[in-house]
This record gives sequence, C-alpha cells and structure tokens, in this order.
Amino acid sequence: MALTLTATVKEVVEKVKAILKPYDLQVDSVRYFEACARSERIASKFIVKHRVFFVGGSAKLPSPKMPQG
Repeated sequence: MALTLTATVKEVVEKVKAILKPYDLQVDSVRYFEACARSERIASKFIVKHRVFFVGGSAKLPSPKMPQG
C-alpha cells in the first residue's frame, strides 16, 4: 500500500504495522499528524573553480514544516 499526501492516521498506522511485522505496534493516540511531500534536488555541479560547495549538513534540504531534533 503506497501512502499519499491525503493519507489518514489509520492508513499510516497500518503501513507502519506492516513494516514492523513480526513485531506488534499498539497506537493509543496520535498527538501530531501531517502529510509532507518529499522534495529532492540534485546540484548539476558540486565543484566550481576547484571549490566544493555542498558538504555535510549544508547538502540537506529540510522541510520548513518538519520538526528538527
């Protein structure tokens, strides 16, 4: 089952349960739920004039909606 941006909490829980099998997951409540689109961008060049400009954390593209830890 593929999830979409319109997935419900129930659909997401069922998907996670399927992934975790043979382990059992019990969800009593959900405090926060939001569907986010995955975005991926790839630079056409990583080196310009013998200088690297994408390294480590700077190469990440976090969503402004996603909580950061």
